[in-house]
Order: sequence, then structure tokens, then C-alpha cells
Amino acid sequence: MSAVLLAVALALPQAPAPEADSGTAVSAQNHGGAHGWVCSAVVEVDGYRGGVLRHFGADSDHSPYIVTVHEPGDHRGRHSVTWTIHPDPAGPQPTRKRSFRAGRKQADAFRSGPDFVHIHFAWYTRVEGPVWAHYWGDGAYAGADRLMTARSARRFRDKDGLTGGISGGLSARPLLTALAGARTWQVVAVDATGKQLFSDSFQLPRWQAAEAEFRRARARLDALEAEFRKDHEPREQSDAACADHDDPNSTI
Repeated sequence: MSAVLLAVALALPQAPAPEADSGTAVSAQNHGGAHGWVCSAVVEVDGYRGGVLRHFGADSDHSPYIVTVHEPGDHRGRHSVTWTIHPDPAGPQPTRKRSFRAGRKQADAFRSGPDFVHIHFAWYTRVEGPVWAHYWGDGAYAGADRLMTARSARRFRDKDGLTGGISGGLSARPLLTALAGARTWQVVAVDATGKQLFSDSFQLPRWQAAEAEFRRARARLDALEAEFRKDHEPREQSDAACADHDDPNSTI
């Protein structure tokens, strides 16, 4: 995949954050930065492959760096990992409620666990909510996260009274921090009756390797972006790319 195409693909990171500028069109045209722009670089961490990207707003409202990597092989689409990193070493200004868009301090962003881990919870059976996902890291129990309320489990029953699984994941900060140092994750989903709906085990990239790869990719991205902003001509160089966003009000 070329870096330009990667920039488009990464505009839709699998994370619970509509404020991450997802869905913004990337153009091969020079718009002079009137609608903002995006730069990306390819990354690969312990077999997971994806990229780091950053959106730049025309009014200096820039996003954090967003790193998303996907599990390789036949499992692609089942598991992915997303980190958000604030560009300032000091991190974002403290607020009453943390926003995904703000990113996290780089010194903490990797060692304290990612922002989101995508997991495809697959089942099709009779479910009595609530449904909880229980997590273990390297064999140690870390805690549980509620996937469905009793009301939502009832709401999504079909005519036969059966409920399908969900494409979701884990974004709860306490659990992500508890699991941060673990390579092997296990997750088991059970409903209110104790019925096991789903079980999965998979390996995540090492946080140290993810941090090192981000530093390398950020250097490539930052250098290219500094050149790109001079004239806004689309650039692609050494697995990194920059391009303007299209006019969001334009029609095809």
C-alpha cells in the first residue's frame, strides 16, 4: 500500500472517537491548506502493520498523532491497536474530562497501555444481559468491561429471540493500564446467566517496540510535513506522505 493510500485508509481509525477527524477526504490536489491537511507514515510493530498519521487544521487546530496497527494474517480485522500521542512533550493541558482528540503525553502513551484495542466479539445465540467481557493479561486477571446492558441485549434480539455479537473492543483506561505490560491477552464474554458467549486469546505488540517505532515514524512525518506546508504540493517519500484535505462542502 502506498503512503498516500495509507493516509486515506488511516483516516478511519478503529477507535471510539468521532472527534478524531474520521471520514475526512484526502486529495491529490493542492488546495493551499485551506481545508487542512494530513500526513502519515508506515509503521510495523511485532508483526502488526499500520501507520501513524496526524491531521492539521487550516486554523491551527491540529490533531494528536494517531498510531493504528492491525494484526497480521488471517486475523486481520479482528484485532487492532490505537495509541494517541500529544505533540508537546509536556502533554495536553489538564482538563476535567480527557478527550481522545487531545492525545496523551508521549512518556505515558505507550507504557500505560493503548487508547483502544479492537476486538470482534462474535456470537449468535440467546443472550440475557448485561454482558461482561473479562480480561486476563499473561494469565493474570485484570478486570471486566460491560459490553451490553440488559436493555440493549433485549433490543437487538431477532424474531427467534437470538442476539448477535458486536464489533467493539476495549477503551476503559483502568483496564488498559492494568493490561499494558502483557503480551498475551485473553478475553471471555459472559451474559447474566453465566453463559459463555465468546472466548479469544491473542498477542499485542510490546509497548517498548511500539514507542520506538513511533519515534522513528514521527521523525519522517515531521520532516515531510515541514516541507509540505511550504507549497502544499502532495508529497510521498520513504513510506511517508502528506496531502491536502478536500473541500468538505464540495460535491462529486
